[in-house]
Amino acid sequence: MQSTEQWSQKAVLLRRAGALLLSLFALLFCMLPAAAKSSKKKLPLIIVNGMGESPLLLNQGMPEEEIAFPPSQEKILQAVGEAAPYLLTEAAAGDVVGFAEKVGPIARALFEDITFDPDGTPRHEIGQLKFPDSYAEDKTGKIDTLTHGGLARRYGADSAYQFVHDWRKPAREEAANLHAMIQRVLEEQGAQKVKIVAVSMGGAVLTAYLAQYGHAQIDQVIMMSTVFRGLPVVGDLFNGRLTLESRALIRYIGQAMEGSDPWGALLTGLLGAFEKTGLLDWVLANAEALAAAMMPVLNEKFLVPVFGQLPGFWELVPEGDYESAKASLLDPVIHKDLIAINDDFRYNVFDRVPQLIQAARQDGVRVYILSNYNLSSIPVGSHALLQSDDGLATVGTSGGAFCAPLDETLGEGYVQKIADGHNHLSPDGIIDASTCLLPEQTWFTKDLHHVSFTGEDCLAFLLWLLETPGECTVRSNLKYPQFMEYLPESDGLRPLGGGETLHSASETLRAASPAQMPVPFFPATGDYRFFLPILLLFVGAFLCFFVFLRRERVKR
Repeated sequence: MQSTEQWSQKAVLLRRAGALLLSLFALLFCMLPAAAKSSKKKLPLIIVNGMGESPLLLNQGMPEEEIAFPPSQEKILQAVGEAAPYLLTEAAAGDVVGFAEKVGPIARALFEDITFDPDGTPRHEIGQLKFPDSYAEDKTGKIDTLTHGGLARRYGADSAYQFVHDWRKPAREEAANLHAMIQRVLEEQGAQKVKIVAVSMGGAVLTAYLAQYGHAQIDQVIMMSTVFRGLPVVGDLFNGRLTLESRALIRYIGQAMEGSDPWGALLTGLLGAFEKTGLLDWVLANAEALAAAMMPVLNEKFLVPVFGQLPGFWELVPEGDYESAKASLLDPVIHKDLIAINDDFRYNVFDRVPQLIQAARQDGVRVYILSNYNLSSIPVGSHALLQSDDGLATVGTSGGAFCAPLDETLGEGYVQKIADGHNHLSPDGIIDASTCLLPEQTWFTKDLHHVSFTGEDCLAFLLWLLETPGECTVRSNLKYPQFMEYLPESDGLRPLGGGETLHSASETLRAASPAQMPVPFFPATGDYRFFLPILLLFVGAFLCFFVFLRRERVKR
């Protein structure tokens, strides 16, 4: 039999073992919330696309389905062929207005499928491929051909979605569709908030959403080269400011011909030689005169019925250009309903963008703005020499940066306009970011084309912004200062002024290897760029011929 002392020792051991087990259970119980937190899914990400990401489709889902916009090269060539006879007949007669009367309807027919009626509603039934499911659950088989599929996959395919909108329609109408998608995604993901990356024209939809539905369901916003402050070239076009600048033209054609060596170098070299002789300026001056003579007819026959009745295009008119453009192009009676749509966006969304963004930030929404510069935009209008990403002006995409003209600097001894205790001047002396809406949350990339944040380094930068818990600033990470530059040779990104690229060249090349890249489904922008220089040269040659014949006729 065991003694009392032995039982006492066993009792002590049992109590100690029980205490140890209780401690282990308590520790496990305390660890459960942390484990659950660490396995928590990411907040869903919605990428709001820009213009042309998913093409507009005529007869969608039918055997005769075709892309309505942009027009195919075949249709463009057909239109040029139809207009060509009038180049000779009207030129010989010296009838500029008659030429516009003949060509205007041809140009309008080229874009007829996307036109709206004077009340601001679509004239034709146009469809568009939508992506209602996440990247992981996509049923179309085409979601990975979208421009920012790489970002979605790296963030997490099961948490990333793509919102596609019709850029012609009122942003408020598309904002309602975005709101519906947000509600569905939140329910599907079991989340309370979403992250949004707004791309190009997606910025107008996002700001309309903020005005209409608020920001309570948004955790974070990245505005990537967005038009939330307008597009100067549209303001020029709608106000008849069709000036042509030789330096901007040469630069733009050089950009369009990138990668087409030796033809790109040859073409830009020839244009440069023409500029030095004064011939190019003479041609452009005559082109401006001809455009001014034809503009009233072209407005009536082409510009107003095609682009002037699209609510989405009016949302691109910059501050200061809207009222004059409205008075110039729209009839108060005929366009009464369209004017009401445009005025609503202008006064209740566009003019309130700074307040909408600041209100969101005050409530904890992190807002980041990405802008590019040092590229030429469309070389037409009074803003042809503005800094650009080859599509949108930097002053607009950055929310108000003060920029030197193309190929110039702010000048020696330039002092930052707003002294906020931080340096917001670019090392190359081109950008003053102190005037931006959010100078501490606005990044600039030199030489990066419009919305081309697709390389490995660019994706790493975007993921850093998306996944950093607190608010990031332009000084939070030495890898990502306020000013960076794009390296096309390696598809890399580095701080402006030198330093190593953010990832090794081998990583970049491996990430972009053909074996890993999806086969494009939609026409790439580059497919249409090559056609532009040829068309411009053709028009230039015609202008020379036109002016020569006209002068000869005057002499006779």
